[in-house]
Amino acid sequence: MMAGDNDGKSNLGFLLPFIAVGIGAVILLGGLAAALKTTLPALMSLIVDSLYYPDTNFCKVRQIGLSSASGYAYFLIIISATLLYCLTAIFKKAKSDIKLPFHLSSLTSAAFIVFIIFIAAQLVHQNKYFFYIQKRYLGKTSAEKIALFYSYPYYFSLFCQQYLSVRHWGRLITDFNELEHIEPHALSYYLYPTVSFLADKKHPADCLIVFHKKNIPDTLLKDFQIIDRANKFSFLAIRNAPHAAR
Repeated sequence: MMAGDNDGKSNLGFLLPFIAVGIGAVILLGGLAAALKTTLPALMSLIVDSLYYPDTNFCKVRQIGLSSASGYAYFLIIISATLLYCLTAIFKKAKSDIKLPFHLSSLTSAAFIVFIIFIAAQLVHQNKYFFYIQKRYLGKTSAEKIALFYSYPYYFSLFCQQYLSVRHWGRLITDFNELEHIEPHALSYYLYPTVSFLADKKHPADCLIVFHKKNIPDTLLKDFQIIDRANKFSFLAIRNAPHAAR
């Protein structure tokens, strides 16, 4: 009977950290879902998808509300560790000899479990992303893969090059933030060497590459004429073009 009691206490002691993390997760996710005005399943999907951000950096995660998933993980550790400390204090007050597994502290136990959950969620999304990439690119040529990955700048570069037969010094005008988006850099890569964006006083810009620019001042178009438009916000303009169409 004593052996059975000891086994039960041992099992309960092992489960206490998981119980604390589970309660902490319910509190955190419930509050976050209410703050973001979304459902719990939708929030869970958003968190999992945010844990792997391949377009920027392998370790960077997306922002969700006021913080990233990493920030919420730290908050979950604090909540869980506090709950775990309270649970163990309650059992100690009840004169129970239940102990945490491996002699871990409340904070260490909670951090370890949250870390495992965090890594598991990353693996789930990485696996999903891998099969998505495999399905998207399998069996395609290099040119087709490039067109899929950089479709907007790639096709716009082809659009511009059909009107540019000689080397040009260009100026790129775009709404994309070059420090945060790869599209301007991809466009520069695909236009080179037909167009170089290193225009200066020695080599003044003789063409304007307007790429996804919603509002462009008329002063920027002074001495330039629009050759053709790829769409409403992207077009090619050349200095003093003799034959142009607006």
